[in-house]
Amino acid sequence: MRITRSPASPVYVSFENTSGGNQDISLLALADLGHLSVEVYDLFGIRHNAMELKSVSAGTQYGIAADETNSNHTMVRASVDRGEQRFARRVIQLEGANNFRDFGGYQSSDSAQMPWRRFFRSENLAKLTAEDFKEMERLGIKRIFDLRRPDEIAISPTSLPTQSQFELINIAVSGQISGFDDAVIGAFKGHIAEITIADMVAMYNYIIDKYSDTLLFVAQQILDGAAGASLVHCTAGKDRTGMVVALIQLAYGVSRQDVFYDYLLSNRLRTPWRIATLAPEFRRRDLDISKFKSYFSAPFQALDESFDRLSVLAEQLSVE
Repeated sequence: MRITRSPASPVYVSFENTSGGNQDISLLALADLGHLSVEVYDLFGIRHNAMELKSVSAGTQYGIAADETNSNHTMVRASVDRGEQRFARRVIQLEGANNFRDFGGYQSSDSAQMPWRRFFRSENLAKLTAEDFKEMERLGIKRIFDLRRPDEIAISPTSLPTQSQFELINIAVSGQISGFDDAVIGAFKGHIAEITIADMVAMYNYIIDKYSDTLLFVAQQILDGAAGASLVHCTAGKDRTGMVVALIQLAYGVSRQDVFYDYLLSNRLRTPWRIATLAPEFRRRDLDISKFKSYFSAPFQALDESFDRLSVLAEQLSVE
């Protein structure tokens, strides 16, 4: 079950693909509701289904079908006694990326909601297919902010389709561990034997110390949003990207709990794949990859130690 999280809402919504190619959408009531109105629609505003319920008991689950076969496009509007919430699939299903997702949709401190399908994050885009880029266009993405260094881009370049609508903006941000911008290179050269949580905390502080103005600039550009939806990414989509995302979410007043929830999703979507990909090369070099797991993860402690600093920085951002 793929749950779209909106903890302030009295309902949970999950999306499941059916064998016929359509979708089943499940709604779970988390509280007693006098009224529940549900509408299923797509990115283009076309309504696919709807239902009205009265006297809904907590713990009751309901199902509703969606004719839209592309789950990336399906939206749900749930109107309840306390107002309206919108839901969408957070993880965008693409062929060439595991950690491509929408980081909007969270509840803000003023009981509003970050918009869906305006803010996206990802790992590098080097393996995206032509169909993936078409899907990005259908999602309304106009600008791509690439936070990687030139050497990273050279290794895994973003090959945009010809006559693409995307504006690719390269703004380099780099973190260092033991003097290396890329700790894997440091490990392979025999200079780094292990990367600890403390190393990651230090790297996050290094990035904030050196690149706070850059992080704020990128975050504000994305928040301005006049050009449409934006995507921000780095190599893994967790550290540098995670800081920009946290700044934007904090500017909206998203709770600490939800900022961490979004940040830690990389550990499920990206980390296992990355470790499995690199493990053979580490074994060939007689290195224990488990000693580098912190580097391939989004460590809770790294964001926790830098959270207050990011919160102060976020006060400089303006939300339209």
